[in-house]
Amino acid sequence: MDIKTLLNLFTDAKIEDYVNIVEQCDKQIQSNNNSAAIYYFRAMAKFGIAVSQQMTNKLLLYTIPVGVAAGLGTAGTIAKQSAIMQNKINKIEKHYKIADSAVKDYNKALSLDNNIPRKYNYIKVRTTSDLVGADFIFYRPISSKELLSLLAGNRKWWLLFIPLLFWLILPFILLHFYGDMDGNLDNTGLFIELAYTLVLIICVLFINNKDKNILQKYGDDIVVIEK
Repeated sequence: MDIKTLLNLFTDAKIEDYVNIVEQCDKQIQSNNNSAAIYYFRAMAKFGIAVSQQMTNKLLLYTIPVGVAAGLGTAGTIAKQSAIMQNKINKIEKHYKIADSAVKDYNKALSLDNNIPRKYNYIKVRTTSDLVGADFIFYRPISSKELLSLLAGNRKWWLLFIPLLFWLILPFILLHFYGDMDGNLDNTGLFIELAYTLVLIICVLFINNKDKNILQKYGDDIVVIEK
């Protein structure tokens, strides 16, 4: 399959088109055709596969534990739901590892020809994240962790669900141990509440800024279209 045919497959590509491109590039590389273009095409096709099957949506990443949402959660229920959630996360991360392979091919292409992205700057991979409510256009592959972070978007806030829930009940716990008859906290209780609040604020700021840092890192190579 010649380069023109491979390029045509990128036009409105579906998952089967990306798979076809990867297979054709594999054949070329096995035939000692180690051109930068072939590695670049394979990199973008692999990345297309990674974002075409959005398991993030299918597995309902960071879903609220049902028992907790109903106000019936116990420590055991929360622990069980957390284990289920972690299992979902592990499956998703395993799927997105193909993005890391795409990055390796991309770097290989750059080592052969540093101008290869500019030669084929019309090749892009587009996907929609229902979790974020935005379209993403990628002009280069990014790592699986960065990709998952972008596509999971605001659902990552559920990582803070249990800490936020604890923050709401923390004053009542502190009043039991450090409160007086008038319902006021002593200095120790106030210090604990303030310290926990500050840590929670830092965590919120970290999650809020993480995606901004990724977008700044890649600049024009990632375009976000808000819906």
